[in-house]
Amino acid sequence: MTRGSSIETNASFSGWSRPPLGWLARYARWLHTGWPAGTVEPLPEAAPDGTTAVPGLRIVGDLTGIPLLKLAADSGARAVRAIAAEPDFAVRRDGGDGHGGAAATDVLDLAIVGAGVAGISAALEAKKAGLRFEVLEAARPFQTLHDFPKAKPIFTYPSELVPAGSLELGADVKERLLEELEEQRRAAGIEPRTIRIERVERRDELLVLHPSGDGETDALRARRVIVAIGKSGDHRRLGVPGEERPKVFHRLHDPADHAGKDVLVVGGGDSALETAVALADAGARVTLSYRGADLARPKPENVARLRAASGVDVRLGTVVREVGEREVVLAAAGRPGEQRLANDVVFAMIGREAPLAFFRRSGVPIRGEWTRRSIASFGAFLLLCAFVYNWKAGGALNQLFQRHGWFPYGLVAPEPGRSSALATALGHTLREPGFYYSLAYTAAIVAFGAARIRRRRTPYVARQTLALMAFQVLPLFLLPYLLLPWAGHAGWFDGGLGKSVADAFFPVAGYGQGREYWRAFGFVLAWPLFLWNVFTAKPLTAWLVVSALQTFVLIPWLVRRWGKGAYCGWICSCGALAETVGDTQRSKMPHGPRWNRLDLVGQVVLAAALALFAARALSWLAPETSLGRFTQSFYDRWLSSATLASSGVLSYVHLDYYHLVDIGLAGIVGVGCYFWLSGRVWCRFACPLAALMHVYARFSRFRIFADKKKCISCNVCTSVCHQGIDVMAFANKGKPMEDPECVRCSACVQSCPTGVLSFGRLGADGAPILDRLAASPVQQAEGARAAH
Repeated sequence: MTRGSSIETNASFSGWSRPPLGWLARYARWLHTGWPAGTVEPLPEAAPDGTTAVPGLRIVGDLTGIPLLKLAADSGARAVRAIAAEPDFAVRRDGGDGHGGAAATDVLDLAIVGAGVAGISAALEAKKAGLRFEVLEAARPFQTLHDFPKAKPIFTYPSELVPAGSLELGADVKERLLEELEEQRRAAGIEPRTIRIERVERRDELLVLHPSGDGETDALRARRVIVAIGKSGDHRRLGVPGEERPKVFHRLHDPADHAGKDVLVVGGGDSALETAVALADAGARVTLSYRGADLARPKPENVARLRAASGVDVRLGTVVREVGEREVVLAAAGRPGEQRLANDVVFAMIGREAPLAFFRRSGVPIRGEWTRRSIASFGAFLLLCAFVYNWKAGGALNQLFQRHGWFPYGLVAPEPGRSSALATALGHTLREPGFYYSLAYTAAIVAFGAARIRRRRTPYVARQTLALMAFQVLPLFLLPYLLLPWAGHAGWFDGGLGKSVADAFFPVAGYGQGREYWRAFGFVLAWPLFLWNVFTAKPLTAWLVVSALQTFVLIPWLVRRWGKGAYCGWICSCGALAETVGDTQRSKMPHGPRWNRLDLVGQVVLAAALALFAARALSWLAPETSLGRFTQSFYDRWLSSATLASSGVLSYVHLDYYHLVDIGLAGIVGVGCYFWLSGRVWCRFACPLAALMHVYARFSRFRIFADKKKCISCNVCTSVCHQGIDVMAFANKGKPMEDPECVRCSACVQSCPTGVLSFGRLGADGAPILDRLAASPVQQAEGARAAH
């Protein structure tokens, strides 16, 4: 900090020193745990258009996740337009009910809960559309703006955006903005009704709004409801002794009231920085305490104002331990050591909780929140996945189906020489459970992929999704299940070059199609994701060469140039399902330091795969030696046959790599978590190939670049990352995002409301080279405007 501001980190506290890290801890920090790990605030689940799980109820404004005045106004107006355009919404202009019957005079077309910027924008649009509506407000119009400090600067981002509707936002200071908004409200004749709504209930075709403390007779009825209450819940608490003292506040009204006082401001967001600067300018002696290591969240303008302020002592990496009568106690976050500061006033500017209780009472799910119903459905889906994977992968259930001739084993096998090559190939394929699994898998990728292209509408998503579809349909489905078996039964592999190639890649087998055509998966799925072309009884030289080239030459080159996502996001079948079926589930991935530590599970799985390969290689090289026999035994046991007990029920509990990793983590857990924890659970936490690529990615030139001046710290980029990356911590500081977890899905780039982010790479001189394939709708629109 400059010009009088000072900065201290938690290292300044007496009695604290950083313990030396062991090599494993240093490796973990270098790979995963050293990256930013911000969390995502729980908010009600709402689609991009504001619709919720309660039919007819929409959410607009701050609760959509973007705290911008212009976007709040835009969302309110657009919600009303969308409601008016709904086919089943009848606007009663003629006294009818829209169905030829008499009108119910006490039923509103639209109830708007909240009279902030989003709510009044919706009201102006409803009045313009001729709807019968009411605005319901618990306090007074624009209460959040009234709570801002005196003369607070207002940033109306994005500067080039013209919001839908007729509400205008031009002023840049609190008082002038309030005057501007109130003038528009009064001119339109919009007078909110003072009432607090406790919950909204869907009853038949209507929505019933229940006021607080009143009976059923006081409830309001409406065809549609827009909730525009913002983050109007309780203030977040410090959770320390002394917090209840009257000198602790959560909002600043007039900084001049605290001139000459010792003031502690707690928080690292825009409101905390604005409060600290305003108090310092008014003559207070200010200490700003923030638990983070840097100021990643505030707008660049506010950070610049803090740097330029005199008399603000910034203590990063600190937390409040106690609030006393004439002092406060600060401690280093997560470390021993304390410091006492003289203090007259504390401002805990750490935000407010979203009014989640209101939404719970109204039946709107909360993002990331587990309920009895979600837990039960998650468990049921896991059981279904366990059934499917055991059925298709050769487990006890599969053996049961074989013994009893149940589907698909009950289908009649084709007789050799009595059918065409194609009919013979298809006849054998239809008796394989794996075929039906792959058919469903492929169909899901194609169907959900098409929906993703329609939903995202960027050239990047279109090409990426089409590439994922192509890899899944051709080399991962048609080739092993139809084309290769057809060629084999047609005699292409009976002699000459065809036989040599088939013998090298698809050995003769005494089951199924007569050759192991399933090994063709290995042309796309590299080791150690797909083990079975490397882990063989005798070495298959062709596959060892292909696997080595894939894993240690081609993939490192791809990652170096385009990042890990060149494989995970454009080629891999696991990524294909995650990017298509999992496209609408991205925000369900947990974020934070604890989850970042779980990223290291993949390193453990990778180590297990390397140990098994070492054992396999030694058993090949020295089969008759004691070492060879030991490694063979180790390999056989821990690859696929280790169980918790040799007999009884526990003998069905497997502890080996195949059952724990291939079936358990990649299959049952990975797919089972899709609709509860996002589609990238396997990819992020446990995939051994991804774990290896994380190491490669530390040397990659791929980055996601940020235009810092456009970042508004809305955290949308972080919330949509289904790899758990804290993207905003990079973007807010204008730093290139280089977390190795990135799979180039483009969700952060596509979802950014101000077009901050761009894919690219570092050039030889270290300068950014941006991708030409458009991934940001905002940048596309800006480019189109510039072209005209």
